[in-house]
Amino acid sequence: MPSTAAPLAALPSTAARIVGPALIELGSHHPQLTVTFLVADQAQLRELTLGAVDVVLGQRYHHLPDATPRGIEVTPLLGDPLLVVTAADQAAERPLRLRERAAHSLVLPPPTTDCGRISTALADHPILRLLFAAPRHAETVNPATAAVVAALRTVARDNRPRAFRRPRTRRRAAGGSGARSA
Repeated sequence: MPSTAAPLAALPSTAARIVGPALIELGSHHPQLTVTFLVADQAQLRELTLGAVDVVLGQRYHHLPDATPRGIEVTPLLGDPLLVVTAADQAAERPLRLRERAAHSLVLPPPTTDCGRISTALADHPILRLLFAAPRHAETVNPATAAVVAALRTVARDNRPRAFRRPRTRRRAAGGSGARSA
């Protein structure tokens, strides 16, 4: 492997679930490879075009236009559905549409971010964050960046989210602990 260094920019939300295991994977197969990990709030593809990093683990939301610069090839890793979490006493028996939650206060990132725009962009559609890996474009394939992308792809494949199931709750009969008297 000619190059032994690969700077990687990734979102904080991907550090524990994807980047950490990918670095362990890389260390076992490519011990000579050094990956510099830059945590970026918005891992943008512009870091690639500026040459600041060799690989980006980025995100885009399915409802926003794809803004991938020319010459950048993205590798889709996984779809990550966004969920609304409520207090147990506000839980519904069925999934609610965002429009039905509009009367409630939601904790969201600033509206200037891609994630923050979801509250106004979608009223009744599921929200899906798409995670991708993208190496810096070059005339020849860099084995170091190819190894990083392959490790990210492997870890993402092994960590695909499973279907979310609402925990069952027990309902007590009014006026007691549910015990019957004889």
